[in-house]
Amino acid sequence: MGPTGPQQLLLSIIDCNDTTEGYVRYSKESRSVLFCDGTSWIGLAPVDRVIIGESPLNPGNSCKDILSRSEETVQTGKYWIKPSSSYPPFHTYCDMNGGWTLLMKMDGTQQTFDYYSALWSNNVTLNNDSLDLSATESKMATYFTLNITELRLGMTDGGTTRWLDFSLGTAVPSLYLMIADGNYRPTNLGRDAWKSLLDSASLQPHCNKEGFNVGEAGNNRVVRIGILSNEQNDCFSSDSFLGFGVGNTGLSGFFTVGNYAPGGPGSDNGSQNIRAFAYVFGR
Repeated sequence: MGPTGPQQLLLSIIDCNDTTEGYVRYSKESRSVLFCDGTSWIGLAPVDRVIIGESPLNPGNSCKDILSRSEETVQTGKYWIKPSSSYPPFHTYCDMNGGWTLLMKMDGTQQTFDYYSALWSNNVTLNNDSLDLSATESKMATYFTLNITELRLGMTDGGTTRWLDFSLGTAVPSLYLMIADGNYRPTNLGRDAWKSLLDSASLQPHCNKEGFNVGEAGNNRVVRIGILSNEQNDCFSSDSFLGFGVGNTGLSGFFTVGNYAPGGPGSDNGSQNIRAFAYVFGR
């Protein structure tokens, strides 16, 4: 004997026929109220979906988290996230072509993000309401709260932005913890990867020391994220650089992001002096 009573009723409601005509039910798949007209189930009232990251009451852990958990297509723009249990939810900018979260924006013609700026080693934000790709320098709370395994670096020169994505090899609690203590942390991307950030980048042939907090004691070139190179076969007197958060350039004017290489046969693309606008994203 088959099921009877309420159990039979529940089973019968799955089918729309003469017996269940007039019944309504909720569809979890479409999140809609359905009505049986005696032949088929008709959607009556779509139920509003709660979009992750749409409000501080329902923040994502990161832009990647919002992208992966959302049931609808999400667009690049502003979202609420809460990457740290000890920090309240806050608005951030998400590039949803991959779920990248904005960390910083830097103008290489300004002193703001010089190698020795306190912004690299403190938990203070800067223009954290600049939630777009405009040319307003900023440091988001994500710099010191977002767990990351990858970085996306961008440099804009001549109206074109070029990007470099790479893995950190492991999850780290924040970019702040990769940089603030001043300890050198190497990467192995290679010269060509760093040079891909700019159309006409140039570097000298030797040293090629790259990563985070790059430089030698007494060196007149240091960089928070990037690569140093030299004409001599050592890193102590490196002349050329490509990176973010440059210091001790010895050049006229502020030069905190971009690429410099002196003239002469030692530089692989000749003399370059490119001060770029830059973006740092993480995920």
